[in-house]
Amino acid sequence: MKFNFFTCQFEDENYRPDKTAVIGSDKAYTWNELKQRTDFFIDCILNASIPLGSPVIIYGHKQGNILPAILACFITRRPYIPVDPVMPINRIQKIMSASSAQACFYFEKNEVVKSLFKTVIDENGIVFSNTISAYINIYFSEVDPLAYVIFTSGSTGEPKGVQITHKSLQSFADWISKDYQFDENIAVINRVPFIFDVSVFDYCSALLFGGTLLLTDNSTAANADVFFNNIKKYNCNTWVSTPGFAYQYLKHPDFNKNYLHSLNTFYFAGEVLMPNVVEQLWKLFPGCKVVNAYGPTEATVYAAKIEITPEIIAFSRSLPIGYPKLGSKILIQPDATAENNEGEIVIVGDLVSVGYCNNPELNIEKFTLINGERAFKTGDYGYYKNDVIYFLGRKDEQVKLHGYRIELGDINAQLLKTKLVAEVATVPLRRGGEVKRIISFVKPENEAESKIALTEKITQHLKSALPAYMIPSEILVLQNFPYGNSHKIDKMKLLEMYLDNNI
Repeated sequence: MKFNFFTCQFEDENYRPDKTAVIGSDKAYTWNELKQRTDFFIDCILNASIPLGSPVIIYGHKQGNILPAILACFITRRPYIPVDPVMPINRIQKIMSASSAQACFYFEKNEVVKSLFKTVIDENGIVFSNTISAYINIYFSEVDPLAYVIFTSGSTGEPKGVQITHKSLQSFADWISKDYQFDENIAVINRVPFIFDVSVFDYCSALLFGGTLLLTDNSTAANADVFFNNIKKYNCNTWVSTPGFAYQYLKHPDFNKNYLHSLNTFYFAGEVLMPNVVEQLWKLFPGCKVVNAYGPTEATVYAAKIEITPEIIAFSRSLPIGYPKLGSKILIQPDATAENNEGEIVIVGDLVSVGYCNNPELNIEKFTLINGERAFKTGDYGYYKNDVIYFLGRKDEQVKLHGYRIELGDINAQLLKTKLVAEVATVPLRRGGEVKRIISFVKPENEAESKIALTEKITQHLKSALPAYMIPSEILVLQNFPYGNSHKIDKMKLLEMYLDNNI
């Protein structure tokens, strides 16, 4: 089966209207109900006289109505902007200001948020609507309109609105259709909130083939029994998350093929995937497929992927991030300090964003044209080996200490090789813009071992594996790491805890 989410139509007649399409935190919709809800929201958009191309904020977490609202925005050519209740009001106001958004799908009760907009639509229809002023200050093209704008954190503290067009999203969908080997039986576990672009992969994968999408909210994810019961109930087979989110379940007695019999595919992105996680998954889910994917928000979710095999783990010092997306290119641009063929990862092709919303200075810095095609300078470092890309880390993870250039990722890799460490994060402590110390935070594999004994063993290993200038000033043992909303390790929080002497 093939579903077109720009028209909300199946391109063949072999679909099941009574099959469950989406399971939200509050309600589930069959495919027939999904179509009806989408049509209802289309009418709401048109009746509210929201101008063509004007962005619409979707305010909610994991409600069942979010997906039909997204489809309605696609079909009416109004880009959607996801906003989660975890966002503070001042950030929402900054997003509104940067995007000129004046309309909102309102699925989570918050009277302050509701009062910010000229047009509000809830699950029952238009709550109130005033005439909205002319469409201004945001990219628009009749030929290739925006599909969505996702705001990410900026280094300045100001949110950056990444603009993705219909053609970029269609190119991404075509790649999934041709290269991902999914079918109508796919049932995807969505974990990340819609404010993160991996959610686009989740709903594309489920929708394109007439499958099922399970939206997992924070409270459900925190309760393994409820979470696993939902996976069983809806026969979910495709897991999508950061490696860190999967790691927290590896020791749960029900996280295995015997209990979760339908689960057979794992997609990881957003963090470095370590071999020990893959090997444990292979033991718990014999025969499962583990895929590592890579891509910034500015390149329409994923720009590369690869299935991890035992051969890759056996012969690679780190796991690759994959082969480039079909029809696109990933270049490695060396700099003056590059070693061998290492350099900055630059993504080229139709998957690249048309730029940040109302941010011309940053657009000049990060986006360019290469042979007439859009290109994005990621700020990530990597290299090619046998036509496969390997990730080295962020530019800001390459630090200089006492004149030595140090890759923090290399320290993490050595810490994990000890087999004593389950999770790790290495961060620089800066004073006046200069790196003064390097600190590694580790979560022990064996929680019964004393902190003193563990740090002594780790230090001895590092002394044998790394030059003296790369050995961290401190190694601190934590029983649990702080995580952000996307379940990446929150390094800023780690530093805050360290500086406040809370570790």
